Amino acid sequence: MSELDTALAVVLLLPVAHVVLGTSVAAAVSVLIAVVAAVALAVRPTVCRSVVVDRRRRAWRSLLVALRRPDLPGRRRPRAPGHSPAGA
Repeated sequence: MSELDTALAVVLLLPVAHVVLGTSVAAAVSVLIAVVAAVALAVRPTVCRSVVVDRRRRAWRSLLVALRRPDLPGRRRPRAPGHSPAGA
């Protein structure tokens, strides 16, 4: 095989090699992205969701306790019209 034949073979096989390697790299990247997305969707939201839901429930629970118990400190006591506050 002469140098010209070798060069011609390389020139002709280069696009084929590029397509094959490019396709395999693209397939590997797409599989990697799919696996990472599946793991992220399967694991993270349930953990984050439970933490967020617990915080929200605690906030509502404290608000509901304050609404049910007007004697808690920090709550303004309603006063009848015409009466001054107790400390005045």
